[in-house]
Amino acid sequence: MSLSALSPSLPPAHSTSQPLLPLLIQSKKALFLSESLCNDTERAVHSAKETLRGLGGVMSAERWVKGAVEKAVEEARGTVAEVRERESDLSKEVKQWKVACIARLSSMDARLLELESTHPPAVPSAHDSLDPFQAPADDPGSLRQHTLRDFIDEPALEVLFQTLCTARGELEEALRASSSLSRSLGHRLTQLTPPSKNALEREREAKELERWLDHYQREKAEKMAEELESVGRHYEQVLTAQNEEVTEEDLELLEQDTEELPSVLAEMEEVLAEARSMNDRSTALRQRHNDALEAARSRQAQAEQLFETLSASLALQTDIEAFAQSRISILSSTFESLATLEEYFGSYLTAHTELGRELQRRKRHEDEFEELRREFERAIEQRRLEEADLRKGWEEKWGEWLPRDLMEMYVSGSS
Repeated sequence: MSLSALSPSLPPAHSTSQPLLPLLIQSKKALFLSESLCNDTERAVHSAKETLRGLGGVMSAERWVKGAVEKAVEEARGTVAEVRERESDLSKEVKQWKVACIARLSSMDARLLELESTHPPAVPSAHDSLDPFQAPADDPGSLRQHTLRDFIDEPALEVLFQTLCTARGELEEALRASSSLSRSLGHRLTQLTPPSKNALEREREAKELERWLDHYQREKAEKMAEELESVGRHYEQVLTAQNEEVTEEDLELLEQDTEELPSVLAEMEEVLAEARSMNDRSTALRQRHNDALEAARSRQAQAEQLFETLSASLALQTDIEAFAQSRISILSSTFESLATLEEYFGSYLTAHTELGRELQRRKRHEDEFEELRREFERAIEQRRLEEADLRKGWEEKWGEWLPRDLMEMYVSGSS
Protein backbone atom coordinates (compact mmCIF):
# COMPACT_ATOMS: atom_id res chain seq x y z
CA MET A 1 0.00 0.00 0.00
CA SER A 2 1.40 3.41 -0.98
CA LEU A 3 0.85 6.90 0.34
CA SER A 4 -1.41 7.71 -2.56
CA ALA A 5 -4.19 5.90 -0.69
CA LEU A 6 -4.01 8.62 1.94
CA SER A 7 -3.89 11.56 -0.42
CA PRO A 8 -7.62 12.40 -1.08
CA SER A 9 -8.60 15.71 0.43
CA LEU A 10 -10.65 15.66 3.60
CA PRO A 11 -14.28 16.81 3.55
CA PRO A 12 -15.02 20.04 5.37
CA ALA A 13 -15.89 19.77 9.08
CA HIS A 14 -19.34 21.24 8.53
CA SER A 15 -20.31 18.39 6.12
CA THR A 16 -23.82 17.17 6.74
CA SER A 17 -22.79 13.53 6.09
CA GLN A 18 -20.86 11.74 8.73
CA PRO A 19 -17.79 14.04 9.01
CA LEU A 20 -15.56 11.48 10.81
CA LEU A 21 -16.05 8.56 8.41
CA PRO A 22 -13.37 9.70 5.91
CA LEU A 23 -10.97 10.36 8.79
CA LEU A 24 -11.69 6.93 10.21
CA ILE A 25 -11.11 5.20 6.87
CA GLN A 26 -7.91 7.13 6.29
CA SER A 27 -6.64 6.50 9.83
CA LYS A 28 -7.39 2.79 9.57
CA LYS A 29 -5.53 2.59 6.27
CA ALA A 30 -2.61 4.46 7.84
CA LEU A 31 -2.58 2.08 10.80
CA PHE A 32 -2.64 -0.96 8.53
CA LEU A 33 0.12 0.48 6.36
CA SER A 34 2.28 1.49 9.32
CA GLU A 35 1.97 -1.98 10.84
CA SER A 36 2.91 -3.50 7.47
CA LEU A 37 5.90 -1.13 7.18
CA CYS A 38 7.08 -2.03 10.67
CA ASN A 39 6.73 -5.74 10.03
CA ASP A 40 8.51 -5.54 6.68
CA THR A 41 11.28 -3.47 8.23
CA GLU A 42 11.73 -5.96 11.07
CA ARG A 43 11.84 -8.84 8.61
CA ALA A 44 14.43 -7.04 6.47
CA VAL A 45 16.54 -6.18 9.52
CA HIS A 46 16.24 -9.71 10.89
CA SER A 47 17.23 -11.17 7.53
CA ALA A 48 20.23 -8.83 7.33
CA LYS A 49 21.29 -9.80 10.86
CA GLU A 50 21.04 -13.51 10.08
CA THR A 51 22.99 -13.00 6.89
CA LEU A 52 25.75 -11.11 8.68
CA ARG A 53 25.73 -13.61 11.55
CA GLY A 54 26.50 -16.45 9.11
CA LEU A 55 28.98 -14.26 7.30
CA GLY A 56 31.50 -14.51 10.12
CA GLY A 57 31.80 -18.27 9.66
CA VAL A 58 32.20 -17.89 5.91
CA MET A 59 34.94 -15.27 6.37
CA SER A 60 36.76 -17.47 8.90
CA ALA A 61 36.56 -20.45 6.56
CA GLU A 62 37.81 -18.32 3.69
CA ARG A 63 40.79 -17.07 5.73
CA TRP A 64 41.65 -20.62 6.82
CA VAL A 65 41.44 -21.96 3.28
CA LYS A 66 43.51 -19.04 1.99
CA GLY A 67 46.18 -19.74 4.61
CA ALA A 68 46.29 -23.41 3.66
CA VAL A 69 46.42 -22.52 -0.02
CA GLU A 70 49.23 -20.01 0.44
CA LYS A 71 51.22 -22.58 2.39
CA ALA A 72 50.67 -25.17 -0.33
CA VAL A 73 51.52 -22.64 -3.04
CA GLU A 74 54.70 -21.65 -1.20
CA GLU A 75 55.75 -25.29 -0.99
CA ALA A 76 54.87 -25.71 -4.66
CA ARG A 77 57.02 -22.70 -5.57
CA GLY A 78 59.91 -24.25 -3.65
CA THR A 79 59.48 -27.55 -5.48
CA VAL A 80 59.24 -25.82 -8.88
CA ALA A 81 62.38 -23.82 -8.04
CA GLU A 82 64.17 -27.07 -7.11
CA VAL A 83 63.12 -28.72 -10.39
CA ARG A 84 64.25 -25.65 -12.34
CA GLU A 85 67.60 -25.61 -10.55
CA ARG A 86 68.14 -29.30 -11.21
CA GLU A 87 67.15 -28.79 -14.84
CA SER A 88 69.64 -25.92 -15.07
CA ASP A 89 72.42 -28.07 -13.59
CA LEU A 90 71.60 -30.87 -16.02
CA SER A 91 71.57 -28.38 -18.90
CA LYS A 92 75.05 -27.15 -17.99
CA GLU A 93 76.37 -30.70 -17.75
CA VAL A 94 74.80 -31.70 -21.06
CA LYS A 95 76.30 -28.63 -22.78
CA GLN A 96 79.73 -29.49 -21.39
CA TRP A 97 79.47 -33.02 -22.71
CA LYS A 98 78.18 -31.75 -26.05
CA VAL A 99 81.22 -29.50 -26.40
CA ALA A 100 83.46 -32.38 -25.31
CA CYS A 101 81.84 -34.68 -27.89
CA ILE A 102 82.42 -32.17 -30.67
CA ALA A 103 86.04 -31.72 -29.59
CA ARG A 104 86.62 -35.48 -29.36
CA LEU A 105 85.07 -36.18 -32.75
CA SER A 106 86.98 -33.30 -34.34
CA SER A 107 90.24 -34.58 -32.89
CA MET A 108 89.53 -38.12 -34.13
CA ASP A 109 88.55 -36.81 -37.57
CA ALA A 110 91.85 -34.96 -37.78
CA ARG A 111 93.72 -38.13 -36.81
CA LEU A 112 91.81 -40.19 -39.38
CA LEU A 113 92.58 -37.57 -42.01
CA GLU A 114 96.27 -37.98 -41.21
CA LEU A 115 95.92 -41.74 -41.63
CA GLU A 116 94.04 -41.26 -44.88
CA SER A 117 96.71 -38.97 -46.30
CA THR A 118 99.61 -41.24 -45.30
CA HIS A 119 100.79 -44.17 -47.47
CA PRO A 120 102.76 -47.14 -46.15
CA PRO A 121 106.52 -46.60 -46.69
CA ALA A 122 108.09 -48.57 -49.56
CA VAL A 123 111.14 -50.80 -49.16
CA PRO A 124 113.79 -49.12 -51.36
CA SER A 125 115.46 -51.29 -53.99
CA ALA A 126 118.60 -50.64 -55.93
CA HIS A 127 116.58 -48.79 -58.56
CA ASP A 128 114.41 -46.80 -56.12
CA SER A 129 114.91 -43.34 -54.74
CA LEU A 130 116.14 -43.08 -51.22
CA ASP A 131 112.81 -41.43 -50.20
CA PRO A 132 110.34 -44.09 -49.04
CA PHE A 133 107.59 -41.41 -48.81
CA GLN A 134 107.53 -40.65 -52.52
CA ALA A 135 104.35 -41.00 -54.57
CA PRO A 136 102.91 -44.53 -54.92
CA ALA A 137 104.15 -46.73 -57.70
CA ASP A 138 102.07 -47.19 -60.85
CA ASP A 139 101.58 -50.87 -60.09
CA PRO A 140 97.93 -51.24 -59.00
CA GLY A 141 98.90 -54.21 -56.86
CA SER A 142 101.46 -52.19 -54.99
CA LEU A 143 100.99 -51.84 -51.24
CA ARG A 144 101.50 -48.12 -51.61
CA GLN A 145 98.23 -47.77 -53.49
CA HIS A 146 96.65 -47.94 -49.99
CA THR A 147 96.67 -45.48 -47.08
CA LEU A 148 97.21 -46.23 -43.42
CA ARG A 149 93.45 -45.82 -42.83
CA ASP A 150 92.89 -48.92 -44.97
CA PHE A 151 94.57 -51.01 -42.31
CA ILE A 152 92.50 -49.92 -39.26
CA ASP A 153 89.35 -51.62 -37.97
CA GLU A 154 86.72 -49.32 -39.51
CA PRO A 155 83.68 -51.37 -38.29
CA ALA A 156 84.86 -51.22 -34.69
CA LEU A 157 85.51 -47.50 -35.04
CA GLU A 158 82.05 -47.00 -36.56
CA VAL A 159 80.50 -48.80 -33.58
CA LEU A 160 82.22 -46.35 -31.23
CA PHE A 161 81.02 -43.37 -33.29
CA GLN A 162 77.48 -44.73 -33.34
CA THR A 163 77.56 -45.37 -29.59
CA LEU A 164 78.80 -41.83 -29.00
CA CYS A 165 76.15 -40.23 -31.23
CA THR A 166 73.35 -42.37 -29.76
CA ALA A 167 74.35 -41.58 -26.16
CA ARG A 168 74.66 -37.88 -26.97
CA GLY A 169 71.23 -37.85 -28.66
CA GLU A 170 69.62 -39.64 -25.71
CA LEU A 171 71.33 -37.23 -23.31
CA GLU A 172 69.90 -34.26 -25.21
CA GLU A 173 66.50 -35.98 -25.21
CA ALA A 174 66.74 -36.28 -21.42
CA LEU A 175 67.51 -32.57 -21.23
CA ARG A 176 64.49 -31.76 -23.39
CA ALA A 177 62.31 -33.90 -21.11
CA SER A 178 63.67 -32.09 -18.06
CA SER A 179 63.13 -28.68 -19.69
CA SER A 180 59.60 -29.62 -20.71
CA LEU A 181 58.87 -30.79 -17.17
CA SER A 182 60.20 -27.53 -15.71
CA ARG A 183 58.14 -25.40 -18.11
CA SER A 184 55.01 -27.47 -17.49
CA LEU A 185 55.29 -27.11 -13.72
CA GLY A 186 55.90 -23.37 -13.99
CA HIS A 187 52.85 -23.04 -16.24
CA ARG A 188 50.71 -25.07 -13.83
CA LEU A 189 51.81 -22.82 -10.97
CA THR A 190 50.90 -19.63 -12.86
CA GLN A 191 47.55 -21.14 -13.88
CA LEU A 192 46.36 -21.38 -10.28
CA THR A 193 43.20 -19.34 -9.72
CA PRO A 194 44.41 -15.98 -8.36
CA PRO A 195 43.39 -15.24 -4.78
CA SER A 196 40.52 -12.83 -4.16
CA LYS A 197 41.78 -9.25 -4.03
CA ASN A 198 38.66 -7.60 -2.54
CA ALA A 199 38.68 -9.30 0.87
CA LEU A 200 39.40 -6.04 2.71
CA GLU A 201 36.67 -4.27 0.80
CA ARG A 202 34.17 -6.99 1.74
CA GLU A 203 35.22 -6.82 5.39
CA ARG A 204 34.80 -3.03 5.40
CA GLU A 205 31.33 -3.38 3.91
CA ALA A 206 30.38 -5.99 6.50
CA LYS A 207 31.43 -3.63 9.30
CA GLU A 208 29.46 -0.82 7.69
CA LEU A 209 26.34 -3.01 7.61
CA GLU A 210 26.89 -4.01 11.23
CA ARG A 211 27.16 -0.35 12.22
CA TRP A 212 23.88 0.43 10.43
CA LEU A 213 22.10 -2.45 12.15
CA ASP A 214 23.45 -1.29 15.49
CA HIS A 215 22.29 2.26 14.71
CA TYR A 216 18.84 0.92 13.73
CA GLN A 217 18.65 -1.12 16.91
CA ARG A 218 19.52 1.88 19.08
CA GLU A 219 17.52 4.63 17.37
CA LYS A 220 15.41 3.80 14.34
CA ALA A 221 13.65 0.75 15.75
CA GLU A 222 12.46 2.79 18.71
CA LYS A 223 11.39 5.62 16.46
CA MET A 224 9.45 3.21 14.20
CA ALA A 225 7.66 1.84 17.28
CA GLU A 226 6.82 5.33 18.47
CA GLU A 227 5.42 6.29 15.07
CA LEU A 228 3.36 3.10 14.90
CA GLU A 229 2.07 3.81 18.37
CA SER A 230 1.16 7.41 17.41
CA VAL A 231 -0.73 6.22 14.33
CA GLY A 232 -2.57 3.70 16.50
CA ARG A 233 -3.54 6.36 19.07
CA HIS A 234 -4.83 8.60 16.30
CA TYR A 235 -6.98 5.80 14.98
CA GLU A 236 -8.35 5.11 18.49
CA GLN A 237 -9.12 8.81 18.88
CA VAL A 238 -11.02 8.96 15.60
CA LEU A 239 -12.86 5.73 16.43
CA THR A 240 -13.82 7.04 19.88
CA ALA A 241 -14.89 10.44 18.48
CA GLN A 242 -17.27 8.79 16.04
CA ASN A 243 -19.42 7.52 18.91
CA GLU A 244 -19.39 10.82 20.75
CA GLU A 245 -20.36 14.41 20.16
CA VAL A 246 -17.32 16.36 18.89
CA THR A 247 -16.86 20.04 18.71
CA GLU A 248 -15.73 21.88 15.69
CA GLU A 249 -12.37 22.43 17.40
CA ASP A 250 -11.91 18.70 18.11
CA LEU A 251 -12.78 17.88 14.53
CA GLU A 252 -10.22 20.34 13.28
CA LEU A 253 -7.51 18.79 15.49
CA LEU A 254 -8.36 15.32 14.23
CA GLU A 255 -8.18 16.56 10.66
CA GLN A 256 -4.75 18.11 11.30
CA ASP A 257 -3.45 14.87 12.79
CA THR A 258 -4.80 12.92 9.83
CA GLU A 259 -3.06 15.29 7.39
CA GLU A 260 0.25 14.49 9.11
CA LEU A 261 -0.13 10.74 8.57
CA PRO A 262 1.39 10.72 5.02
CA SER A 263 4.61 12.34 6.25
CA VAL A 264 4.83 9.84 9.13
CA LEU A 265 4.31 6.96 6.77
CA ALA A 266 6.83 8.44 4.34
CA GLU A 267 9.47 8.43 7.08
CA MET A 268 8.61 4.82 7.90
CA GLU A 269 8.85 3.88 4.21
CA GLU A 270 12.29 5.50 4.06
CA VAL A 271 13.44 3.35 6.96
CA LEU A 272 11.96 0.27 5.26
CA ALA A 273 13.69 1.14 1.99
CA GLU A 274 16.95 1.58 3.84
CA ALA A 275 16.49 -1.72 5.69
CA ARG A 276 15.69 -3.51 2.45
CA SER A 277 18.75 -1.94 0.85
CA MET A 278 20.90 -3.12 3.75
CA ASN A 279 19.36 -6.58 3.52
CA ASP A 280 20.04 -6.70 -0.23
CA ARG A 281 23.59 -5.56 0.39
CA SER A 282 24.01 -8.19 3.10
CA THR A 283 22.71 -10.89 0.77
CA ALA A 284 24.95 -9.73 -2.07
CA LEU A 285 27.90 -9.51 0.32
CA ARG A 286 27.18 -13.01 1.60
CA GLN A 287 27.08 -14.23 -1.97
CA ARG A 288 30.40 -12.55 -2.73
CA HIS A 289 31.91 -14.18 0.34
CA ASN A 290 30.48 -17.54 -0.69
CA ASP A 291 31.91 -17.06 -4.17
CA ALA A 292 35.28 -16.09 -2.69
CA LEU A 293 35.20 -19.15 -0.42
CA GLU A 294 34.37 -21.42 -3.35
CA ALA A 295 37.16 -19.81 -5.37
CA ALA A 296 39.56 -20.36 -2.47
CA ARG A 297 38.48 -23.99 -2.18
CA SER A 298 38.87 -24.43 -5.92
CA ARG A 299 42.34 -22.90 -5.66
CA GLN A 300 43.08 -25.23 -2.75
CA ALA A 301 42.04 -28.23 -4.84
CA GLN A 302 44.22 -26.99 -7.68
CA ALA A 303 47.13 -26.49 -5.29
CA GLU A 304 46.67 -30.00 -3.87
CA GLN A 305 46.58 -31.46 -7.37
CA LEU A 306 49.65 -29.44 -8.28
CA PHE A 307 51.45 -30.62 -5.15
CA GLU A 308 50.67 -34.23 -6.06
CA THR A 309 51.93 -33.54 -9.57
CA LEU A 310 55.06 -31.93 -8.13
CA SER A 311 55.79 -34.98 -5.99
CA ALA A 312 55.51 -37.18 -9.07
CA SER A 313 57.55 -34.64 -11.03
CA LEU A 314 60.40 -34.77 -8.52
CA ALA A 315 60.49 -38.55 -8.93
CA LEU A 316 60.37 -38.12 -12.71
CA GLN A 317 63.19 -35.57 -12.58
CA THR A 318 65.24 -38.04 -10.54
CA ASP A 319 64.59 -40.74 -13.17
CA ILE A 320 65.59 -38.32 -15.95
CA GLU A 321 68.81 -37.45 -14.15
CA ALA A 322 69.58 -41.14 -13.53
CA PHE A 323 69.00 -41.84 -17.22
CA ALA A 324 71.19 -38.88 -18.16
CA GLN A 325 73.96 -40.09 -15.85
CA SER A 326 73.81 -43.55 -17.44
CA ARG A 327 74.30 -41.93 -20.84
CA ILE A 328 77.10 -39.76 -19.48
CA SER A 329 78.74 -42.95 -18.22
CA ILE A 330 78.48 -44.42 -21.74
CA LEU A 331 79.94 -41.23 -23.17
CA SER A 332 82.78 -41.32 -20.67
CA SER A 333 83.72 -44.92 -21.46
CA THR A 334 83.39 -44.22 -25.20
CA PHE A 335 85.61 -41.17 -24.77
CA GLU A 336 88.22 -43.34 -23.11
CA SER A 337 88.04 -45.85 -25.96
CA LEU A 338 88.32 -43.12 -28.58
CA ALA A 339 91.19 -41.49 -26.71
CA THR A 340 92.98 -44.85 -26.55
CA LEU A 341 92.36 -45.41 -30.27
CA GLU A 342 93.52 -41.91 -31.13
CA GLU A 343 96.68 -42.44 -29.11
CA TYR A 344 97.13 -45.81 -30.83
CA PHE A 345 96.61 -44.22 -34.24
CA GLY A 346 99.14 -41.56 -33.32
CA SER A 347 101.66 -44.22 -32.36
CA TYR A 348 100.73 -46.07 -35.55
CA LEU A 349 101.51 -42.97 -37.61
CA THR A 350 104.73 -42.33 -35.69
CA ALA A 351 105.81 -45.96 -36.14
CA HIS A 352 105.31 -45.75 -39.90
CA THR A 353 107.20 -42.48 -40.00
CA GLU A 354 110.02 -44.05 -38.04
CA LEU A 355 109.85 -47.08 -40.34
CA GLY A 356 110.42 -44.85 -43.33
CA ARG A 357 113.34 -43.20 -41.62
CA GLU A 358 114.76 -46.60 -40.66
CA LEU A 359 114.45 -47.80 -44.23
CA GLN A 360 116.25 -44.69 -45.40
CA ARG A 361 119.01 -45.30 -42.85
CA ARG A 362 119.36 -48.95 -43.85
CA LYS A 363 119.45 -48.06 -47.54
CA ARG A 364 122.24 -45.59 -46.89
CA HIS A 365 124.07 -48.21 -44.82
CA GLU A 366 123.77 -50.79 -47.60
CA ASP A 367 124.95 -48.32 -50.22
CA GLU A 368 127.89 -47.26 -48.10
CA PHE A 369 128.78 -50.90 -47.36
CA GLU A 370 128.59 -51.78 -51.06
CA GLU A 371 130.85 -48.87 -51.93
CA LEU A 372 133.37 -49.95 -49.30
CA ARG A 373 133.24 -53.52 -50.62
CA ARG A 374 133.97 -52.40 -54.16
CA GLU A 375 136.82 -50.16 -53.00
CA PHE A 376 138.26 -53.03 -50.95
CA GLU A 377 138.09 -55.39 -53.95
CA ARG A 378 139.85 -52.84 -56.09
CA ALA A 379 142.59 -52.48 -53.44
CA ILE A 380 143.00 -56.24 -53.21
CA GLU A 381 143.30 -56.55 -56.96
CA GLN A 382 145.86 -53.80 -57.00
CA ARG A 383 147.88 -55.49 -54.27
CA ARG A 384 147.59 -58.82 -56.07
CA LEU A 385 148.96 -57.37 -59.27
CA GLU A 386 151.77 -55.65 -57.43
CA GLU A 387 152.66 -58.91 -55.65
CA ALA A 388 152.68 -60.81 -58.96
CA ASP A 389 155.06 -58.28 -60.48
CA LEU A 390 157.38 -58.49 -57.47
CA ARG A 391 157.45 -62.27 -57.59
CA LYS A 392 158.05 -62.37 -61.28
CA GLY A 393 161.01 -59.98 -60.97
CA TRP A 394 162.49 -61.97 -58.15
CA GLU A 395 162.21 -65.23 -60.03
CA GLU A 396 163.81 -63.73 -63.07
CA LYS A 397 166.69 -62.42 -60.99
CA TRP A 398 167.32 -65.32 -58.71
CA GLY A 399 165.54 -68.32 -60.13
CA GLU A 400 168.32 -69.49 -62.41
CA TRP A 401 170.62 -69.78 -59.47
CA LEU A 402 168.49 -72.15 -57.49
CA PRO A 403 167.78 -75.82 -58.17
CA ARG A 404 164.64 -76.43 -60.17
CA ASP A 405 163.06 -78.81 -57.68
CA LEU A 406 163.59 -76.30 -54.88
CA MET A 407 162.03 -73.53 -56.93
CA GLU A 408 159.05 -75.71 -57.68
CA MET A 409 158.66 -76.62 -54.03
CA TYR A 410 159.01 -73.18 -52.35
CA VAL A 411 158.65 -70.49 -54.96
CA SER A 412 156.63 -71.42 -57.99
CA GLY A 413 153.87 -73.22 -56.01
CA SER A 414 153.33 -70.45 -53.34
CA SER A 415 150.53 -67.96 -53.84
